[in-house]
Amino acid sequence: MATLDLSIYDKMRLWRVPNTINGKSGLYKIPLTVEELLQSDLTAIKALATWSRQIDIPSDDTWEANGELQKLWIETSEPSVLRPAERSLPGHEQKILPGSRNSMLTSLAGTMRRRGMGETAIVAALLETNATTCEPSLKEDEVRGIAASVARYAPGVKEDHDDVDRARQVVLGLSERANDNKFAPFEPEALKALALVRNHDAAAFMRTREQLKRQGIPVAELDRSLKEHNKKKQRGHLRVVQPGEVATLPTAGQLLPDAPAPDLVIPEPYCVRSAATVRVIHGEGNGPQEHTIAFAPILITGRLRNEEENVESLRLTYRRDDRWHDQTVDRGIALDGRRLVELASAGFPVAGDNAKEVAKYLQVMS
Repeated sequence: MATLDLSIYDKMRLWRVPNTINGKSGLYKIPLTVEELLQSDLTAIKALATWSRQIDIPSDDTWEANGELQKLWIETSEPSVLRPAERSLPGHEQKILPGSRNSMLTSLAGTMRRRGMGETAIVAALLETNATTCEPSLKEDEVRGIAASVARYAPGVKEDHDDVDRARQVVLGLSERANDNKFAPFEPEALKALALVRNHDAAAFMRTREQLKRQGIPVAELDRSLKEHNKKKQRGHLRVVQPGEVATLPTAGQLLPDAPAPDLVIPEPYCVRSAATVRVIHGEGNGPQEHTIAFAPILITGRLRNEEENVESLRLTYRRDDRWHDQTVDRGIALDGRRLVELASAGFPVAGDNAKEVAKYLQVMS
C-alpha cells in the first residue's frame, strides 16, 4: 500500500508506557479525558503532564441516563431486550464492581474507625457489604485483612476523601474570590485545595483553571506554584532524624492500609505509596525528594527455597486495578534488571527504562 508508513514498525522504536517520563521534554505520558482533549489548549495539557496521573474509568452505573433517549429506547424496544430497572426497586443497591471493591471497603472501614468502631464491628460490616454489594465478592480473608489494617490506626483520623470534598468546595468558590482578589488562587489554602482536586478530579481542576485563565489569572505562574506546593508537601511527609536519634523504618501496613504483608519493613531509601514505589533522594538545600521507580507499590511477601535443586524464589506482590497480584519468580531473575523486564508481559510494573532501578530496590528489600 502506498500510504502505509512502515517506519512505525522500526524494531528500535519504543512504545512509551503511560506515566513514564520523556527524557527530552521532562513531561509524563498521561491519559486525558474526552473533556480535557476537546477543551484544553496545548499549554494546559503540558501543565497536566508535569505529574503522573491515573484516570478512573467510570462503570456503566456511574453515568446518568438521558431521560428522552431512555424513553425512546423503551418505546421502540422489544420487551425481551429491556433491562430490569433494579436500581429503582427497594433493596437493590448499586453494585461495587472489580477495580473499586478494595478502595470502597477500605474507605468504609476508615469511616467506621474514625467514629470509634473496633475491629470486630468493622469486620462484621465489611463482610455484610462484601456479600450483598460487591460483585463478585472478595475472599473473606482479604476483607478481614482490610479491617485489621484499618483498625491499627487510632480512632478519629480523618480520611482523604473528606479532605477532597472540602477542597472541591474551596475550588468551586475560587473563581468568584478571584474577581475581587487576583492573588486568591495563590494563597496556601487555595493551592492545597487545587492540588487535591487535581489529583482526584482532573476534569474539575481543568474547568477551574480555564475559568481563572479567562479572568486574567496567570495560569502558568499558578502551575509553577502548584508544582512548588507539591514539592513542599512531599518534604513534609518525610521526618527528619535528629543527631543521635535511632530512626524506625516504616512498615508496609503503616504506608498502605491494605498491604498484604503489613509488618514488612520498607528499607531505606525507599517508600511505597498507593500508586507508586519511590526512592527518596536527600539533596542539599532542597530537602528530601521522591523519585518514582515504578507506578505501583511493589513488595516481597514470600521467600521459597527448593532444597533439592538449591534454588531460591521470591514472591513479588504489586497492586494493579485496586487489587494485589502475586508473581513467584527465580531470585536471580528478580535481581537482574535485564531479565526482570520479561515479567512485564504478565502485568508486573516494569519496563526497559525502570527495570534496573526496580531490581536494585528488590535486592535491598531481599
